[in-house]
Amino acid sequence: MPPEGPRITGLRELHVPPILATDLTATRGRYLLLFLAVSASWAGVPFIGAATISMAAAAASQGQLNMVAVIIVAAVAAVAGDWEGSSATASGLQGSRSN
Repeated sequence: MPPEGPRITGLRELHVPPILATDLTATRGRYLLLFLAVSASWAGVPFIGAATISMAAAAASQGQLNMVAVIIVAAVAAVAGDWEGSSATASGLQGSRSN
């Protein structure tokens, strides 16, 4: 039988699986580093975003990070980095035309 996560009580009892029970406030710095690394990678900066995602996933498998949060942060960072990289490229191309 898998280990029990914490229980939240109220009108009825709610079981929280252990993978979702990590304390998100204690690990904000790790999520910020994940976001910065992945967004920089997608923006075109030579950075190791995939390795950072792999390390975050390994930390989540050990219960140090929340797997759902890792997936969400990495996905949002990829979109933000891609948007930043393409807008920087577009503005760079427009700037070179005016010279």
